Amino acid sequence: MIDLKSGNVISIFVSLVVFCVILNACNTQDNAATFSGTLIDVDGKPIGGHVVMVYPVEMSETGSMFYRPIRTIAALPGFITARTKRDGSFVFKERINQGMITIGLLPTKMLDIIHNPRKAKTEIRTE
Repeated sequence: MIDLKSGNVISIFVSLVVFCVILNACNTQDNAATFSGTLIDVDGKPIGGHVVMVYPVEMSETGSMFYRPIRTIAALPGFITARTKRDGSFVFKERINQGMITIGLLPTKMLDIIHNPRKAKTEIRTE
C-alpha cells in the first residue's frame, strides 16, 4: 500500500504536473520554428548563456518567412549564423530562409553587440 505521509506520491504528482506544464510550453503551432544555442561573440568566443526561442512563422507579401519570438524555453541543439540590425533584431543567413527575431534576456556583452551595428557579425550555436 502507498504511504501518503512519506511524500513519494506527492513528489511524483508534482513531477507529473511540472512535466505537463513543460510539454504544453513546448507544444506550438504546426507552422512554428525552434532555434537555440549558446551565444558566441564576433571572435567566436562563447559569451555565456543559452538562448532558445520558438517562433510562429509568418509569410510576408514578398514571400519571405518571418519568425517572431513568442517565448524562451530550454536549450536544444542548433547552429545559426546571423547578423544584427540597428533595431536589435537578428537576420538569419543560414539554415532557414531570411527570418527576423528579437531577443529579450541577453548577457551584457551580447547587448553591446546588438547596440553597436559594427559588431554585427554574430553566431548563435550550442556548446
